[in-house]
Amino acid sequence: PSPEALLRRVLRGDDFPRVHAPVDLANLWAIVHGLPVGLYDVERLEGDELLLRVGVEGEFYAGIRKPQINLSGRLTLSDAAGPFGNPSADSLRTSVHEGTRSCLAVVFATSGYPAPELERWCAWLVERAPRLLGAGSAEAALI
Repeated sequence: PSPEALLRRVLRGDDFPRVHAPVDLANLWAIVHGLPVGLYDVERLEGDELLLRVGVEGEFYAGIRKPQINLSGRLTLSDAAGPFGNPSADSLRTSVHEGTRSCLAVVFATSGYPAPELERWCAWLVERAPRLLGAGSAEAALI
């Protein structure tokens, strides 16, 4: 998962990767809590529904820093246009950027992860997003 790769970089003495505020906040939370956080530009998502499923053989997408992310047998998020995220690498198609106006953050947690901790994170983010990220509003839901 992505938090492990981030933590290895920091422990190796590399600088904490700075991208922009939403990505930096998600990366920091992922390192502290050990859970992958997918961050997606809502305006780049297609359709009205998102699906969490297992990727099929031969399925992939273009990653942010990798030309191809293999999804076979891996947990995968999909929209009407196809797969766009998983716990280790997000797609280029739905990636956030400096012009992103609306983000969807997905924390990938096992069913055994303490729900109260996830609820605290959601409440913290909803309360602070306007100040930390310049957001007009924030919402959170645990599913």
